[in-house]
Amino acid sequence: MDESVKQLNQQVQSQEEEILGYCCADNNGFCINSFGNLENNAEATSGYIRGILKRANRLALSNGQSNPVVVVECDSTKYILQSQDNANVCVVRKSSQNNLSSESEQEKE
Repeated sequence: MDESVKQLNQQVQSQEEEILGYCCADNNGFCINSFGNLENNAEATSGYIRGILKRANRLALSNGQSNPVVVVECDSTKYILQSQDNANVCVVRKSSQNNLSSESEQEKE
């Protein structure tokens, strides 16, 4: 495993209490490492991660930019995707929308 990928894996796992899941794929879409709620479907997920980031990079390059961050926010989770060196990473966190809706419900009570 590439040294920068090892370092990235260690960094993410050190914040494990804040992170619900993690998947790291190589540039061919093969899973390098995963844990949490992405671990069970890591082989399929890693291909999706690579595909999404490949298309995002095309969009960014057409505007003279590189290395975009893709964020998909759902009701309870937020998926953050980015390419770093030879790795394509997806980190899953609790969604801030979920926190905002529960705060507004508490205010109503």
